Amino acid sequence: MLRHIPRVLSPDLVKALMEMGEGDEIVLAEANLPAHSIHHQVIRADGVPMTTLLEAVLHLMPLDETAEEQVVLIEPEGGDRPAGWEKYTAVWGEGVEVELLPRPAFYENLVGTAVVVVTGETARDSSIILRKGALV
Repeated sequence: MLRHIPRVLSPDLVKALMEMGEGDEIVLAEANLPAHSIHHQVIRADGVPMTTLLEAVLHLMPLDETAEEQVVLIEPEGGDRPAGWEKYTAVWGEGVEVELLPRPAFYENLVGTAVVVVTGETARDSSIILRKGALV
């Protein structure tokens, strides 16, 4: 065992995080996202709540402070806040810029990400894209 690595992060997920470079993106996906038909690298985190995985990933991975936005969420129809907004912002804190994309554009953006991690989250449109920063 290694120290300081959250237990919800599988060896495959830690490896994927290590292989990502500055500006690469990781998707924390809701359970209903069609990840396997959209992306070639999918890691399963079945049963893990989104906020638990988000906290664990951000424990190891800095967000890209040089990018215009560090996080991308699905823009809900009707102009409401995205699913999980209050829970997510409590995890990443203040100063994080969030881009909202309509579902089709969000799905298109998934193709260029480094990895998709499917969580146990069942709330519709609650997937998150995180942009990795550099350690300084």
